[in-house]
Amino acid sequence: MEQPDHNTYTPPETSETSSAHEDDDINADLASATFENLTSFVISWARSRDIFEQGSFKAQIAKFAEESAETVFAAGRVASEKNFPWDGSALEEFKDGIGDTLVTIIVSCSFIGLDPVRCLEHAYKVIRERKGKMIAGTFVKEAS
Repeated sequence: MEQPDHNTYTPPETSETSSAHEDDDINADLASATFENLTSFVISWARSRDIFEQGSFKAQIAKFAEESAETVFAAGRVASEKNFPWDGSALEEFKDGIGDTLVTIIVSCSFIGLDPVRCLEHAYKVIRERKGKMIAGTFVKEAS
């Protein structure tokens, strides 16, 4: 079976080498980047590391599971901290875990030709009218 084109929504190829000045430009770009911009950066990063050529969708899903588990562990540490606002290492671990998980989602989507922004849009369209109630701190949807 032929793999879907994972470049369907990605930007043109970018240079893989950068100078210190270019790194400053990239950091400035990151400060004002949209989710769409960051998605493009992640795809370029994955492409530059041959993830699409030497990796697989299945391997990305396994990496997603690994990163998700690490994020859950970090979330437990954040939840156990008593001082709000959280500013400790647990919050940094959680932030890193969320980011790493998003990277694996973006790369996984790209492997099969999906745009993660459109996936999020689809999910929102499904949940926006959803009714339910809070039970023990969790939203539980009504049966349809």
